[in-house]
Parts: sequence; C-alpha cells; structure tokens
Amino acid sequence: HGSEVTPPIMIGNNCRFRNHTIIGSNTIVGDNVIIDENTSVTDSIVYDNTYIGCDLDLDKKLVYKNHLISAISGEFIYITDRVLVSQVELGIVTSLFNRFVQRVFALGIVLLQVIPWLLLYLPYSIFVRERRSEFLISKSLATKYCEDPSLVAKTAWGRFMLRLCLDKFALLLQASLNRKVYLVGNRLLTNTVQHRKLVMELPVYNPGAFSLAETTEANSPDVEQFYELEYINNISTRFNIIIICRLISSRLMYGYR
Repeated sequence: HGSEVTPPIMIGNNCRFRNHTIIGSNTIVGDNVIIDENTSVTDSIVYDNTYIGCDLDLDKKLVYKNHLISAISGEFIYITDRVLVSQVELGIVTSLFNRFVQRVFALGIVLLQVIPWLLLYLPYSIFVRERRSEFLISKSLATKYCEDPSLVAKTAWGRFMLRLCLDKFALLLQASLNRKVYLVGNRLLTNTVQHRKLVMELPVYNPGAFSLAETTEANSPDVEQFYELEYINNISTRFNIIIICRLISSRLMYGYR
C-alpha cells in the first residue's frame, strides 16, 4: 500500500514493497525481494533474495544481498550492516532490531540532555538568532534548517554549548522518533553546490546526529567523501557506538573543530 510503480519494469514472484516506496522505470526486481519504506529504486537491477532498507535512493545500481555496484562507474561496495542491503532472511530482522536500538540510544541521550538544554541552550537560542543553516536531509536534495555548529561556535557561550553537544538535541529527538534522521549516519551536509554534488555521488545518504566525518578533520568535499564511503563500508552497531563515544569525548576535551 502507498507504493508507486512506474513502467516499464519487471517484477518477480513474492516481492514486497512497503509504504511510500518508489519503483522507477527500467528497473528489474527478482524473486523474494523486500524493499523497505521510503526507498526509491530506479534504473536498477535487484537480484533474488535481497532486502533493501528504508530511506534509500538507489539509481543505476546492481544490488545482490550485501553487494552494491554502480552501473555507471562499476564501483563496488560490500555493505556489512544488514540494515541497508542484505540477504532477505537476515535483513528484515536485523533492520528492525538495529532501528529499535538506535531509537533507544537516541532517546537515552535526549533524556540526559534535556535539563542542560532547557537551562543553558534554550536561553542562549533566544538571544542568538544566526545559529541555523539549510542542510540536505535526503538524496532527493530535500532541505531543512538545523543548528549549524560553525555558527554556534562564533561565541564563547556557543562553544561551551558545543562541548556538551547540545546542538545535537533537536537531531537526537528526531532520531528517537524515527523522523528520517539516524542516531549515527552520514554527515549532515549544508545545502551548497559542492555538497549537492557529493550527495548525488554517494551510494546512500542517510544523515545522522553523529557521523564519522565529524570525528576527523574533513574540511574538503574529497576528504568528506572518503570518510562517508569508509562509514558506508564499515557500518555496524559496534562501529556506531565507537563513533558516538569518539565524538562526545573529542567535543568534551577539545571543543568543536
């Protein structure tokens, strides 16, 4: 229900498309395929017994279990996190479990931050107006205004807020409610020409409150792309926890960089 199918396409037996999926033209879907909600697949081939996770935008891709290949460049990615792409029997169970774990972790951090946010960040936000920028939130280049740490860092009080990661509060709240923002994911990129190009070149773009690139000195699109691809290649629940701990400890010790 609620999925959109645009011919010409070929669909095998025993396939399931969940809410708000888009199966675009020139797509071949094999047998026993599950495509999760809010995912778009166009000009692609999805082989038998494959699970594709939610909130993805796959265009001109060959997908087989954990393997993702660009039909244009031939670039090959093996995805270890079954939330994104995997064998159908394991993928749906792991996806539900990992989504639940991310939401619980996000809610836990929100509960820890709510009192400091109310006492410190909320009064600060009333007096400081220029602290938000337009960010890209999906591969369809949809945008949303979010807290911009580079703007918050312009004042001493703002830098103190960044040490406590209070700029993440709104994103964490969205992640706990499953509002198209992950607890850990790709770096939330500003709406610029370079970043729009970068998002379109990435195999997937699922922005998160925490990201691998934020724990490094990623100051150029080329470096950002390297870390985004490294995250996609190594994504796992354990890796996500490492990223959260690394970013929080780095902020507390060194502040925003």
